[in-house]
Amino acid sequence: MRVVEFTGSNNNATKVAALAEFFRGRIQDTNAKNQIDLETFIHLANQQGASVSKRSLIDMSQRELGEMFNVEGDKIVFKGAGRSDPEEMPVDKAEQIVKKAAKRAMKK
Repeated sequence: MRVVEFTGSNNNATKVAALAEFFRGRIQDTNAKNQIDLETFIHLANQQGASVSKRSLIDMSQRELGEMFNVEGDKIVFKGAGRSDPEEMPVDKAEQIVKKAAKRAMKK
């Protein structure tokens, strides 16, 4: 069921909000990065019947959809979803953790 069916509204902001909410949910479900390429998002929004451009998305992100996403350069960054950057563990720290676990296992 689509958001438009609940709100009765068929404007661009409603369609973009539905698409953004879909991505936020998928990002949380998969623990993916919390951003998408701007051109990809525009293409998907246009396929859903929303007539949007980079400028209109920037305007929406500064007004009615500001709590959902920001437009940062050529990316859309979703707020409150996923991780912003993957955290990498240094190799030596990983080795230390494995050594500690192995020592604890040997004690048992």
